[in-house]
Amino acid sequence: MLIALLAGTIFGQTTGTWKMNPAKSKHPDQEPFPRSLVIRIEPHPEGEAVTLWHVTQDGRSETDSYIVRYDGQDHPYPREERFDSFNAKKLEAGAVEVIYKKDGKVVARQMRRLTADGQQMTIQDQFLSKTGQWLNRVLVFEKQKE
Repeated sequence: MLIALLAGTIFGQTTGTWKMNPAKSKHPDQEPFPRSLVIRIEPHPEGEAVTLWHVTQDGRSETDSYIVRYDGQDHPYPREERFDSFNAKKLEAGAVEVIYKKDGKVVARQMRRLTADGQQMTIQDQFLSKTGQWLNRVLVFEKQKE
């Protein structure tokens, strides 16, 4: 599954470029991680601008770009494959929860946290598989030098 929405966990600390570390990430399901997953997070007047570069296992390159608003309201997602809308809200201790929907039904949840040193972002991802089973993943991203 394409990890779609990656936004700031704590303003200012999550801005920059993040790369997924597959060796530190965990996925008990049968769907493989992408070959590469890189996220760029930038400040935006309405929240944060997120650009995601994703290379699939078969070598296809995909890019998504969108604005994350932390208002808890549904907003359209740029591609309508696995979900067509999302909403985000900030929680205690700088965590962020994102809910993804397809045709009004929840199909994925993400909880994101930043480490104390600001160099690693962890995403706990729960999503509905193509067979209708809920699966869990933990994705670890490392901040890249600018």
